[in-house]
Amino acid sequence: MITDLLIDYEETRARGATPIFLVREKSNDLAGAPSDLAAIARRNGFAGEAGALLVGADAAVLGVGDAN
Repeated sequence: MITDLLIDYEETRARGATPIFLVREKSNDLAGAPSDLAAIARRNGFAGEAGALLVGADAAVLGVGDAN
């Protein structure tokens, strides 16, 4: 079953992928995200809680909690 999840690397797919920025809870990790997405996240109280997800036009931020 796990082999069903694996695909060969294809450069065209990689270029079309949406970047996902991992954000630890109560950290400054949003600084690494695109500025427009980070601003939206801050306005909406995004604080990196585990499982929290915010998707923008060109990227996404995913909360990972305390990262443990």
